[in-house]
Amino acid sequence: MSKLSKKKFSVIFTDLSMPETDGLKLCEDIRKTDKNIIIYALSGFIPVYSEEKLEKLGFDGYLSKPVETKILKQAIEGAFDKISRTKKQ
Repeated sequence: MSKLSKKKFSVIFTDLSMPETDGLKLCEDIRKTDKNIIIYALSGFIPVYSEEKLEKLGFDGYLSKPVETKILKQAIEGAFDKISRTKKQ
């Protein structure tokens, strides 16, 4: 969160399991300050989380680890396409 206060990010990929916090709390905190950042959840345990819960918390999508390069590239392209469409409106 300290990096977000210093720099603007358009897209964030975050693991759901981290040492000091978890991705769920991070997403929730980001959404309090910026509703426009595209946030993807990453986890080796995605089946533990329901798609509805992740959406409700504010995630734009999720990827299961290990992530194939092709899938990651599609997610990044999709995020920037969404950003581009939003700016045109």
